[in-house]
Amino acid sequence: MEKKNLNEVTFEDIVINDICGLFIDERIDKKTLPAGTFAYEIRGCNGEFEVLEKSVLVDFNGTIITMEKIEMTEGDYAKIEDYSFGDGEITFEAWKKSMSK
Repeated sequence: MEKKNLNEVTFEDIVINDICGLFIDERIDKKTLPAGTFAYEIRGCNGEFEVLEKSVLVDFNGTIITMEKIEMTEGDYAKIEDYSFGDGEITFEAWKKSMSK
């Protein structure tokens, strides 16, 4: 599967475990992440998000981009306790500007 350039795709706003981020149902090329930006992949089943990992091989459900480091509290993953989507699509640059206000 082709990894996408962070600056060439549109995301959905998401809050996951009380952390604001961006969601896309594709893989992001981590080489395109600027300093201070983090990418985590979501593992899930039947459309439900279950855990965040640095890299998911099986049951990949998407990628989130955050400006906060997420601790892998369960060894090599973090459980997703709750999440909610925002109201629309946004580019990384527009989101980054809105987060710095």
